[in-house]
Amino acid sequence: MAVGELFLSAFIQAIFQQLLSPNLLKFARREGIGQKLDQWRKTLLRIQAVLDDAEDRQHTDGLVKQWLDDLKDLAYDVEDFLDEFATEVLRSKLMGENQASTSKVRNLVPACCTGLTPRAVMINIRLGSKITEITYRFKDIVKQKDDLSLREQVNWRRSYRERERLQPTSVMNEAGIYGREKDKENILELC
Repeated sequence: MAVGELFLSAFIQAIFQQLLSPNLLKFARREGIGQKLDQWRKTLLRIQAVLDDAEDRQHTDGLVKQWLDDLKDLAYDVEDFLDEFATEVLRSKLMGENQASTSKVRNLVPACCTGLTPRAVMINIRLGSKITEITYRFKDIVKQKDDLSLREQVNWRRSYRERERLQPTSVMNEAGIYGREKDKENILELC
């Protein structure tokens, strides 16, 4: 696996972990986009499963290489969105703490009504359009994955490939040498 592909795989895994953040999930559910983020997580799992096959085929198939480049661009955009979303989570948390301590009357108003500030509406519009765009791009990436017939790889194959790439060494492990018992006996007889 090339360094770039290792990076992409690790980057997608990091995005997946960000999508599992408890604070982000709580805020997302409150804002009504929890289902979209769940959908993104499921899509990332499907994409992660075919990365090995895509990485193997990119050197011989230009369309697969382009798919990986598009995936990388999408991953960067998702990360930017999640950073912006995390900023809104923190801002909301700080504003909630400040408002909770300063206004007891506000606590009597249902939560659905307190989020209808002009700022909250603008945030929902801005984030909503980005969510729609990213969701569309995810669907396109999955469609291309299916069109390219990328196969899901099982975990044992990856570990097998990693074992194949062990660095050569001059240290011999006798336990791993087979079929040379007769030669070994002949050498021992000479001594």
